[in-house]
Amino acid sequence: MTYVMYNFDLGYVQGMSDLLSPILYVMNDEVDAFWCFVGFMDKVVTFPLIMCLHVCLYVSRKRT
Repeated sequence: MTYVMYNFDLGYVQGMSDLLSPILYVMNDEVDAFWCFVGFMDKVVTFPLIMCLHVCLYVSRKRT
């Protein structure tokens, strides 16, 4: 399975292989590295989206 198929809504983002390659090197197991990468991406993708929503709400409240 690839991450693109696992998280089809996100799709491929340039640089994913740059993030995954050190994880794969350290873990030395493709399955474990994949699930570690999934956990990493869940945190990285979710956190900026939440922060963006907070900033957008803050700016919209300041304008009114």
